[in-house]
Amino acid sequence: MPPPSNRPNPYNPQRATPEPTLQSVTFPKSPVTFAEIRTLLKRGLIGTFHAVSEQHLQRYCTEFDFRWNHRIALGVNDVQRTSALLKGIEGSG
Repeated sequence: MPPPSNRPNPYNPQRATPEPTLQSVTFPKSPVTFAEIRTLLKRGLIGTFHAVSEQHLQRYCTEFDFRWNHRIALGVNDVQRTSALLKGIEGSG
């Protein structure tokens, strides 16, 4: 317990309120498991497409892969994501 401070305690004037302490907790990074990837893929597909056909499964997976690799958590902003998207569609068609 940290030492008491000089701040008055509103609930008990006889005791001082301890200063709040900030602690940072660091968790080790763990690799993403197959079950986590499968869950994210399933949630992404059902939430976006609502129905998935086997005929277009590769396209769904490719889009999900693009979104996963170009997410904000990796430092990719909207401009970079759009640029990568436009580069990916060049020559298709």
